[in-house]
Amino acid sequence: MSALKNYEVSSGNSEDYDFERAYVYDGKKLLSVEGKVSQHFFDSINGEKKASETMIHRNYEDLLKGLGATKVFAGPVSREAIEKVGQANAYKYGKWSVSTDHDTDAYVIRQKDKEVWVQVTSLGGDGDYNLTVMERSAMPQSRQPSSKPIS
Repeated sequence: MSALKNYEVSSGNSEDYDFERAYVYDGKKLLSVEGKVSQHFFDSINGEKKASETMIHRNYEDLLKGLGATKVFAGPVSREAIEKVGQANAYKYGKWSVSTDHDTDAYVIRQKDKEVWVQVTSLGGDGDYNLTVMERSAMPQSRQPSSKPIS
């Protein structure tokens, strides 16, 4: 998914993995989703007009609903949900999208052979935002099996 107009990816705060774990908040708990994970932090381009939090959320809501997504949550993540997985784990696998301080919208797209979760988190008055996309999948084997027995 691309950035809003007048925004660019902050490469120092963005990550893409073929296989990783990430948390998505369903309104009750942080769900652990394993598979392909993309977490992008978007900064407004210097001197360009910033989007409001409402504009950020509405743009992605329109896009995702057009792709068949169902919104499962909107608002800040509860402190209890973060405490249940532990603050360190919540940050490690949630980055900018798991916060009690910022509004997060969580969506799921379920298809016959695919489950994709998306979280959009606006980061307040500075106009920056985070977009996390998680496609649930099994870990691909990255190592060839050895023909020699392990001794």
